[in-house]
Amino acid sequence: MKSYLYSRISTLQQTKGFGIDRQVQTVTDFLKYATIDSRLGYQLDVEDFEVLESDLGKSAYKGNNWKPNSSLGRFYKDVVSGRITSGVLICENVDRLVRMSNYEASNKLSTLITNGIDIIEVESGMCFSNKIPESATILNMSISRAYSESKRKSDMATKSWANRTNKLKDSGRAVSKVCPRWLTVKDGQYVLDEKQAETLLYIHQMYLEGHGNSALVRRLNAAKRLDNGKPWTTITLHRVLRDERLTGRMVMGKTRKPIPVLDDQGNKIIENGKVKTYVPVEIIDDAYPVVVPRELFNQVQAMISEKEGSKVKKTTKYMRNIFNGVSRCSSCGEALVADKNGHGKLFYVCLGKRHKKACNSVGIPYEAFERTMLENLSQMDWQRIYTGNTDMEAMNQCRVRLVAVEREIAELEGELESSDEDMVL
Repeated sequence: MKSYLYSRISTLQQTKGFGIDRQVQTVTDFLKYATIDSRLGYQLDVEDFEVLESDLGKSAYKGNNWKPNSSLGRFYKDVVSGRITSGVLICENVDRLVRMSNYEASNKLSTLITNGIDIIEVESGMCFSNKIPESATILNMSISRAYSESKRKSDMATKSWANRTNKLKDSGRAVSKVCPRWLTVKDGQYVLDEKQAETLLYIHQMYLEGHGNSALVRRLNAAKRLDNGKPWTTITLHRVLRDERLTGRMVMGKTRKPIPVLDDQGNKIIENGKVKTYVPVEIIDDAYPVVVPRELFNQVQAMISEKEGSKVKKTTKYMRNIFNGVSRCSSCGEALVADKNGHGKLFYVCLGKRHKKACNSVGIPYEAFERTMLENLSQMDWQRIYTGNTDMEAMNQCRVRLVAVEREIAELEGELESSDEDMVL
């Protein structure tokens, strides 16, 4: 009988340990030396097994390891759909498979068993199968034990976090060593990095005065006022402008699962064809040292929202550049993009020159480039090329046309340079 070996860890932090390696080694060793109940009517084939991809950071308590994007979820789908009709699922302990409530967990495992997949728990050596009647009772006990243990840990973690947040509210004591990058934790208290705080306040003040993100990034990097030793980017700058923690406010629960909004009769409220939900959050003011005054922060948020709301999506039924994604700069190999200059004329510009300033190529008038390329492409014998007739004559013909195109491009570049010199004179 073919075996399927499964392993799981609840958090990604556990990948630093040996949890997965230990589980895989345990189940593979079991497969080599296992003696199973004779009532099953088969033996495990030590040569015929499949190690399922480990579910890393998938909580069994929340049922995340049974979702379609998980290894166990895909296995479950294959069994239910009939792609896998028989086999044995082997795990170190039943709690690797389920930590959900009894009925939810029983439903999942019972579905596997009734569809031809027996389950073996390595730690106890127990096999859960229709062919072993008493195994159903033991399975329910294992499920109940796994769920109770996870619920106890969850309750303890909730109480511990509540205790820490109460200490934060009462005495300003840090809830965790993990904190915003402009703070450190010393003797249980948040300590502000004054130099970094000065830069963050300066960013908000300058933005309110009308300085854009790109201009601020250039000014900060030129003045060596870095972001914890790293150069600023428009992305990191935008995140700082939106970071409410700078006002001293801590918002907890943003990542919690959305909860449906119910009406007076207890029915879910539907808006625009979707269930209306909300995320329960807890707000603690003055949790951190204040870097940006609340009034200044709110003014910046209003300005950002106004700018974002005024942006009109640029859509057109016309293609600006029909060679987009296939054209490259002959000097540096970077992509060529069509862009308008100050006079509204469309030019082919090298990204290496525009962004990295690492290319000396000159922009090419796009209309002339497109016209030249289309004229040459229209004269090519495409049927001969796509029928696989790649004799030397056809290849030489392509080379001749390529040289002609390059010559015309060079002439256009020369004309452009001459026009630039005339403008300077």
